[in-house]
Amino acid sequence: MNKIAKGWQYQVYDLENGRVRKKTYPAIIQYWYILRTNYFYSLKTKSGFNWDVFVKSWRNMQRSRAMEKTSNDYIKSILFLFDSAILGNPLFLSNGYEQDRATVLDNIFKGCSFSEGKRILDGYVALIQITWTYGFADTVFNFTVNNSLNSQSNVIQIDFGELTFNKSDVGSDIVNKSWLKNASYNLFPPGELKDYFCEIMNRELTLERLDRLWGIKLNCQYN
Repeated sequence: MNKIAKGWQYQVYDLENGRVRKKTYPAIIQYWYILRTNYFYSLKTKSGFNWDVFVKSWRNMQRSRAMEKTSNDYIKSILFLFDSAILGNPLFLSNGYEQDRATVLDNIFKGCSFSEGKRILDGYVALIQITWTYGFADTVFNFTVNNSLNSQSNVIQIDFGELTFNKSDVGSDIVNKSWLKNASYNLFPPGELKDYFCEIMNRELTLERLDRLWGIKLNCQYN
């Protein structure tokens, strides 16, 4: 297996059959990777490196591991209820999972037209609303790296390791427009597509729509 990517929670390997394997880190390796990431971020932002970063990175590691387990346990518990293609058809293993290989949105946005970009962002918002109907939501909004286009050109979520199942948390994200405070938005090139992202997120992700959609598919299954 060839390693093709890595993040805070997983190392990603190409299975060369249209699927990838995401393997969890041992805790100490994960801590080192997060510490290294935080160190280089401090250099990039010129925020300065201090000893607190060691404690911060340890807390980041503990939080990441806890959220990964909670998120995976929830998805496994409802996997029979919905079309798992929206999450890349995950197959859970003892130390991670397999998933469909897909093209991350960051690579697509670099060469797509404005109309194609709009279609993708429409799909991203629709995906968020689908997850609401099953009682979960992403907390990060780093759509350029945590979301992809699958072989049917549908937007899917390939990273679901930091989910919330609390409707009030999602409401807070809507009120605070949390999607404007994360790396994908802040690093996205200025222009029409970035403006459209703000427009559609503000228009479609509302408290009223959250109230109408939250958990309705779960209620249908269990009532």
